[in-house]
Amino acid sequence: MFAVFVITVLLAVLWTPSWIVLHRNRAVFGKGLRAVWRVWIAQVFVATALVLMADRLGLLNPVGYTLGICFLVGLVGALVLHRSNRFHTARVKSGGLDR
Repeated sequence: MFAVFVITVLLAVLWTPSWIVLHRNRAVFGKGLRAVWRVWIAQVFVATALVLMADRLGLLNPVGYTLGICFLVGLVGALVLHRSNRFHTARVKSGGLDR
């Protein structure tokens, strides 16, 4: 049960920046998920590879470097998602003007 909790926390750390980018750009839920699933899969693979490489190099403090890698890979994924225009935003119209 502890492993499920740890994996859930690591995925939350990894994917929260992408959710923030989608939320700030007011992405429609279905279209946002269609745009973000490739980024999420890439994030999981890159984070796993970096953690395995850090473990193979014999770095100390595995909890620290695992959280750090997940956080930094999450930020890079959010930046990639922010730079791409794949997701469509739902614009709120007020008086005919887009916000």
